[in-house]
Amino acid sequence: MQVAQIPLDRAPTATEIGFRLAPRINAAGRMDIASDVVELFLTRDPARATALAEKLDRLNNDRRATEAEALDAIEAQLAAIQAATGDFPAECLVLDDPAWHRGVIGILASRVVERTSRPALVLTHEDGHAHGSGRSIEGFHLLDALTAVHDGESSSPLFTRFGGHAHAVGFSLPSDSVDRLRDHLRGYAAAFLTAPLLAPRLECDIELPIAAITEEFCEWLNRCAPFGNANPEPIFICRNLTLTEAPRIIKEKHICLQLERPGGPPISALGWSRAAADWPARSDALSLAAGSRIDLACKVRRNAHPQFGGVELEICDLQAAGSL
Repeated sequence: MQVAQIPLDRAPTATEIGFRLAPRINAAGRMDIASDVVELFLTRDPARATALAEKLDRLNNDRRATEAEALDAIEAQLAAIQAATGDFPAECLVLDDPAWHRGVIGILASRVVERTSRPALVLTHEDGHAHGSGRSIEGFHLLDALTAVHDGESSSPLFTRFGGHAHAVGFSLPSDSVDRLRDHLRGYAAAFLTAPLLAPRLECDIELPIAAITEEFCEWLNRCAPFGNANPEPIFICRNLTLTEAPRIIKEKHICLQLERPGGPPISALGWSRAAADWPARSDALSLAAGSRIDLACKVRRNAHPQFGGVELEICDLQAAGSL
């Protein structure tokens, strides 16, 4: 927590664990050896614990750089697919590159799913074998898909190993069998990946007037935490909101909106690039400016930063007022 700059005078939030602590813990197994994490948890020597925590921080930075480089290559592959077909095909996407690090292919698969709303397998190659990880969408059982294409190869089983569950899988196979995997998955998925299943969905919980989003509301909302798969974080719809100033684009990919809040100061709404939406492009398409009115689907956050913290919104979707 010290290395990740999380305050020590309170319990970490689920978001801080998920996005600041867990990535550092996972980085050991992804980029080096996971035993460092076990030693960090067990050591009674503060100096050794600090050294290990700093090593995990460096490994996480390495992981982020490796992931970012691979994402650039993946974007190029996805752009080529779109250019060839006009859209992403109704299939399980299979992307591979020997330059990608095995430790990040699961993360890359998740990014492809977020970007395309398609199930995806991402593979890298090493010594004649392809090692892959896959992520899926709701309604498409990925392990069943791999089982079907593996068992369908009666004369020559496809995988040397595979396993997982409905939403995530891991596997390996000879590198020269990747095209077979792609072809057989294309045939299998054609019967399941219908247009309604592939349409992006956003399930919202309740409409909420923006004036109700206060510090007290955040306190009550936090009592429902921690949020996760079995307890999803609520998504609210706020309608007919007014921008108090022009959108601010951050690092050419994120967006920050300042929204009028009756009876209180403006509230910030942030859209992050990890979502499928291209927020700067969406802002341009809607011609957002000071005075624009929008409908917003969002999550409620409390930023703990001592200087510019407070209640803020995380954008899940936005449309012109009256469209959402």
